[in-house]
Amino acid sequence: MPTYLGNNDLGSRELFNQRVSYFFDGYSSTIAPIDMWNNKPFYGKLDPNGATIYPIERTLKRLNSAPDDNLFVLNFVADAFEDFRKHYIFTQQLDAKGSIFENLIPKKAYENPLLNWNDYMNSVFLVFKDSWLTSDKRDQKIISFRDYITEFEVFLREMGPILPITLTNYILSTQVSPLISGLIIELSDANHGDDLSKSLFYMKNKCFPCYVEAAQKYGFKVDKNAPWRLVADLKSPALLPYLNKYGLSFTSLFNMCYTKAYNTEINLIKNFLFESYSAFVGESPEVSIYKYYGRCKKTLQKIIPREKFNEQKINEQFPDHFWIGYYIQLLANETPNVITTKDILDLTSTSQTLIRKGLDETAYKLVFDSFNKTD
Repeated sequence: MPTYLGNNDLGSRELFNQRVSYFFDGYSSTIAPIDMWNNKPFYGKLDPNGATIYPIERTLKRLNSAPDDNLFVLNFVADAFEDFRKHYIFTQQLDAKGSIFENLIPKKAYENPLLNWNDYMNSVFLVFKDSWLTSDKRDQKIISFRDYITEFEVFLREMGPILPITLTNYILSTQVSPLISGLIIELSDANHGDDLSKSLFYMKNKCFPCYVEAAQKYGFKVDKNAPWRLVADLKSPALLPYLNKYGLSFTSLFNMCYTKAYNTEINLIKNFLFESYSAFVGESPEVSIYKYYGRCKKTLQKIIPREKFNEQKINEQFPDHFWIGYYIQLLANETPNVITTKDILDLTSTSQTLIRKGLDETAYKLVFDSFNKTD
């Protein structure tokens, strides 16, 4: 097996050549891997209908074999991994001392996408507050909460495709690790971009074939581009007993173990805007406006206090049907040209009517379907 030298420090041409070589010839096992770079980038992030998903926390289970008590995956994945690990350690007879193949100790597992989103949104807020609003005196237009959210939407018209804030599109961005799926366990902290270490320390290790074979027996695939990463293969017959233990099947697990992002993200966005506006007003409770009066040839300063808001006031002035319209516009900013302006207006009107009738989930599903046309 040749050695591959691809890493992110190479020039673009050489990196491309090395990555192509690794793509075609780098993986050493005859057992098919999963390729989460090229073929399955959204594995575990989308349900069979194409909806962005994330795990329900009560379906997560701690990995007993991990020294870190905070490593979790979906319950059936945890059980399958612990059985795989025991089987591998018992049957593997080769000297694996000093490598990950010695004890198969988990180093990484589930990452909470909501915590990641919250950190990400704090950085978006700083860009909006410190760069966007300070440019062209835009901050002087912010007197009320309505002014604030209107200007924030204008900001996202410019930044939407590169700064997605809906959970649906944020989870699908390259900023979010596939670890959020609850289906993945990593046995090393190695650099995913270093093809040399993948070759030397993992795939050239004499224990690698046994490791891949044992993983398959328990329903796991090895990631082609990260051989220390084990991914639960939801369609593997070997995983069925572990699914059945929790009353799950391939069809039902997406409803029983996952939440659809479109069912929760409107409230997340609403809460973010309220909290970030409160922080903005707390930092700058007043706005100074300067106006030139030609007759008296004077520039006069006027100080205006910014509106203070609470959650009750927001709910009274901005009911649920308002927020679905705002959300539709954010989606349109993030995925331009998916639907027409007329379609946006029609979708907004229909979904707001559904919300007024208390048919929230129907409205959310309608919005999702409208932005995920396959024709």
